[in-house]
Amino acid sequence: MGFNRLREMWLSNDDEGQAFLFQQMDPPEPEEEEPAPIRKREMHRDYIPPMTPPKPKPQQPVYPSGALGEKMESFLSKCMEVVEKDPEVAYNGKAVEWESWFTHPILSQIRRSCLPVTAKQRLLSFSALMLPFLDEKEEERVRVILAEMAPTVHDEHYEMLTEQDLIHSQWLVRSVLRSRDILVQMQGLKRSILRSLPVHQLD
Repeated sequence: MGFNRLREMWLSNDDEGQAFLFQQMDPPEPEEEEPAPIRKREMHRDYIPPMTPPKPKPQQPVYPSGALGEKMESFLSKCMEVVEKDPEVAYNGKAVEWESWFTHPILSQIRRSCLPVTAKQRLLSFSALMLPFLDEKEEERVRVILAEMAPTVHDEHYEMLTEQDLIHSQWLVRSVLRSRDILVQMQGLKRSILRSLPVHQLD
């Protein structure tokens, strides 16, 4: 076999294995490095994460003990027993004027009591309607009962009646008198007062 023939065989592409020896080989592309896994920061075993302090709960008004509702219901029921005997007596009293909320002993005491605002507002109207049924001794007895149930203690929880609250109480009194149905209207006020009281002593 001549030299030329041997050379042609080496350079021939027919034999893939031999052709591969003489082909120009590109340098291998560098393999892409895999990203290093993100390691979570190791926390010291004794490390305690900071905690957001809980928001303080708003302080609730402290009313008289859980017997308040029972005492108030008993008081209002006794008042209604008097009204039931002769409801027309309610029309014989003096008209409740603006000054009455500040000058009359019973009304002024209720206005300054520690009862919830709605209960005070309704009780003012109820008591104003009751005044014609009471003599001086009975008024004093009512004041003592109210002082035991709802003392006039002024603290950070005390809620004062606004001018609008007093106007509404006065409007209720006039509306009841105009209705010509004293008994039914005062029974409604009684239920409204009891619904406005706390069901138990608040912490």
